Amino acid sequence: MPDWVSNRCGGVRWRSWPNGLIEVEGQGFPAVSPADGAFQHLLDTWENWKGIFRSAAAKQNLPVSWLVGIATTETGNWAGKPAEQATIVSPAGAVGVMQVMPAYQPETAAQLSIPAVNIQVGARILRKLANGSTGLELPYASALYNAGHIECRSINQWNLFSEGDYPTRAVKYNNGAILYLRANDADWIGYAIGGIAVAGVGLGLWWMTQHELPYLHRMT
Repeated sequence: MPDWVSNRCGGVRWRSWPNGLIEVEGQGFPAVSPADGAFQHLLDTWENWKGIFRSAAAKQNLPVSWLVGIATTETGNWAGKPAEQATIVSPAGAVGVMQVMPAYQPETAAQLSIPAVNIQVGARILRKLANGSTGLELPYASALYNAGHIECRSINQWNLFSEGDYPTRAVKYNNGAILYLRANDADWIGYAIGGIAVAGVGLGLWWMTQHELPYLHRMT
């Protein structure tokens, strides 16, 4: 069983299981579900750029669910329109799917409007953050990816970061991506619950997986 990671800001702890799922102390495994409007943002983001996500994750040795989670947190609202998700620019100047700031990268804004470039750069940034003091933990890495630092403020259940509930959303999308992809994507090794192979995700199955999550690490 993995150890709990202490929250440096004094909020709740978490732990990462071998299959990539992140458990939050006292909350289980928070994940977006088909009942959430945000679930469609996750699915669209994956379908729009799944080949690039796979390539970038493999190159940077990162879980693909991290990239999908960060991308959905950043630009999932525009995922229903792929061209817009690819080129959206934030008020601060961040470009595209994973919202990369061209001012801090060798790539130009025009290059970063190309998802095949943008997502690779976003993965490169995330890999660098994970190599540092985050200890390859998504909540810390996502907070740094978002704000560049971890500022402890009591503004959400994590008491962790400086802008809204970014790590919370990233964790929910990460867990949701793992559950969905393991159940629905042919390139992921299938898993079983109670001896029955999972072939698709519906609300009933989602409820089941939420209650069976503590045991899923045995099936990876």
